[in-house]
Amino acid sequence: MKYTVEQIMRLVDHSGLKPYLTEDDIRNLVEEAHMMGNYAVCIEPIYGKLALDLIKSKKYHIKLDVTLDFPFGSLSTTSRKKIIEDMDYADEVDIVVPMGYVKSHRWDLVDQDLKGIVRTAKDMGLVIKIITEDGYLTREEKDRIYDSVIRSNPDFIKTSTGFADKEYCRSLGNVSGADPENVRLMASKASELGSDIGIKAAGGIHTYSEVERIIDASGRPIDPERLRIGMSGTRKLFEEMLAMKKA
Repeated sequence: MKYTVEQIMRLVDHSGLKPYLTEDDIRNLVEEAHMMGNYAVCIEPIYGKLALDLIKSKKYHIKLDVTLDFPFGSLSTTSRKKIIEDMDYADEVDIVVPMGYVKSHRWDLVDQDLKGIVRTAKDMGLVIKIITEDGYLTREEKDRIYDSVIRSNPDFIKTSTGFADKEYCRSLGNVSGADPENVRLMASKASELGSDIGIKAAGGIHTYSEVERIIDASGRPIDPERLRIGMSGTRKLFEEMLAMKKA
């Protein structure tokens, strides 16, 4: 393996975002993240305070990452900013681009929204990741939204939610989750703009080989401040890498 178990696990935002997850599921998610050495747990806002209390009580070194306006990116900018202002328990937030504006090519409103929510998050001391939901975008739209996101100066640009409509994605010739080629495009656009923005790949990542391809495409160092992997199947990857290490 090119990378160690510890290196990969430290890049992971261990995610539990299904709507039917219970409080016990979230507790298990936090315990797994600690055991595997993950950087963060990524959850829905409803369980934010529960997760924070557990992390603090156990003195775990895990960041709390909360998804906002997820997975559609359909709220007004005012609502999005207000939700961010209420994130007094989170370390990081992942929020979807205003997808309706993107698909309508209202780039003026896209830019206004992104600059506003990034500024609000930074005023709150939050790390912010902007989700572009690549599977919904044409090649031209990807180029334009990557530009908008990077210029709005968040901490990370993120590929996908993992909840995209697969049929619509296929109609555009896209996959619904993380695609190394999109990661490569993000890295290229960032280089073009002189930005060292972090990249987070998420959605449909299951194996070590997939993770390795994403890392290579990103051009980023093995550093959670520059590169993240969002996944719910972290335990499977962890066990796969342990088995590869023993082989």
